[in-house]
Amino acid sequence: MSSDVMNIDELAAYLDVATSTLYKKVQAREIPFTKIGNLLRFTRPSIDAWLARNTTHPDDALFEQFARLQNRYHFQMWLESRGIDPNQDFVGLSIVDFDPAGYGSAHNFLDQLKLSGLANFRKFRQYEGTYRWLDLVQPKNLTGADLDLVKYRLPAQVRRSKKCATWAANTGGVDGRGSRTHGLESDEFTLERLGELVTEAATPFLRTPPEVVARRTRMREIEKAVTDFMVHKLLEQGRPVPDRPVPAALPEPALA
Repeated sequence: MSSDVMNIDELAAYLDVATSTLYKKVQAREIPFTKIGNLLRFTRPSIDAWLARNTTHPDDALFEQFARLQNRYHFQMWLESRGIDPNQDFVGLSIVDFDPAGYGSAHNFLDQLKLSGLANFRKFRQYEGTYRWLDLVQPKNLTGADLDLVKYRLPAQVRRSKKCATWAANTGGVDGRGSRTHGLESDEFTLERLGELVTEAATPFLRTPPEVVARRTRMREIEKAVTDFMVHKLLEQGRPVPDRPVPAALPEPALA
């Protein structure tokens, strides 16, 4: 007998169920079968197809929830491996275009961080409301440039969208009066200006004064410059370069 054709006992063993259960399903015509005289036969392909049709799959939402839990676990493990407490307060600073897309990106990013287990964010007052992040790219923060010259006109499809209406109502738009005609690209802000804004926004939350951070950064830059110089000189003289031509780290500056 072909291995693709089974009798009821073989099918019971294949499915790990009682033959009485199979007889009931045959009687109710709930399972594919072939009757040859008084004999019942079952083909393996038809049984496998029947199993596939009657297999209950978890809802897509359940898979999404599982994926979120997995991502949340690994993200928290990554934070803890770096000595970061996921339950501490975090500060969200946003550098995105001042337009509906940028506004939505900041919103969605904070939502993703929340799903990943970071629930505690400092609140900021901006746009006449309270937010979990602070937008650094805002018309009021642009200095040294004519706003009318650097703003760009939003596409007509964007201007008519509900997302644009929400953005303009919440932020006031480029003109501060709820206009939805123009946006402002983050590229209009120089790196120096963005650095100033980051420092200004983050300083109240730093445990180490910014001037101390700056001194330590400068010392590391000097260390790297000295290392590069010594390696260059050794190579010029044809001498082997040791693993550490200078100490691994220069002493940290004393706190004022």
